[in-house]
Amino acid sequence: MKKIVNMDSKVLKKAKINKKKEYLFSEAVILVNNSFKYLKDAKEVCGECGWIDKCLWYQSRE
Repeated sequence: MKKIVNMDSKVLKKAKINKKKEYLFSEAVILVNNSFKYLKDAKEVCGECGWIDKCLWYQSRE
């Protein structure tokens, strides 16, 4: 669980998402996609995740 929370925190920081602000889902997706354009960006956060081979976003960057 702690590993997932750490990964989520890294995503929020990199995408500059304010935890105290409400976002539409579509807004959050745009912010994340604009911050994680390349596979190397995702590897910084998701590199050791056991779900990488199932992650559609990750696979779309390969």
